[in-house]
Amino acid sequence: DLSDGGLIVQANNGVQPFQYVWSDGGQGLERSNLMAGVYSVTVTDAGGCSDSSRITLNEPPPIEISALSFDPGCFGGNNGEIMIDTLIGGAPDYTLYLNGFQLDTLSLSSIPYSVDNLQAGIYEVGALDANNCYNSVEVTLNNPPERPININRNALPGDSILQLGQEIQLQVQSGWTYDSVTWISDFDFECVNPPLCD
Repeated sequence: DLSDGGLIVQANNGVQPFQYVWSDGGQGLERSNLMAGVYSVTVTDAGGCSDSSRITLNEPPPIEISALSFDPGCFGGNNGEIMIDTLIGGAPDYTLYLNGFQLDTLSLSSIPYSVDNLQAGIYEVGALDANNCYNSVEVTLNNPPERPININRNALPGDSILQLGQEIQLQVQSGWTYDSVTWISDFDFECVNPPLCD
């Protein structure tokens, strides 16, 4: 619905100068700031001879953009993903924006296109076409629920300070199924029986 179209008339033969009268009241051989629509122009020469022409000014289809969301795998994680699965209309190529920041330049063949390493949150995914027309879609990435883990300690009560050569058994207790357990310490230690750590 922008008024940035233009028309130019070329008159041949006849006796100059020519007079140009448009159906919307405009005059002159060149028109600008026009909306899409049907326009007619009548050209009259200095001898009173005239001819008319009908012109259709088209506009490109609107930009359509849609995206799929893939939530982070863990609470507070940053491995979420947004995949743009539809980007059509307008005037390619497109400049892609995420929350107002320019990311990339896309052609129709670039779709699908993924943006990864994202945290949970609300994102605006936008596309600006070659005619500076813009459209966007809002995508929400959700945090999965927190999954608390308790460490069951045997052998030593309270805060455990181990002396060189001592052992303590640690066992992961959780209400959810996990694939693996990784033990991390500021000191060297050996975990001989994961998920139990002896």
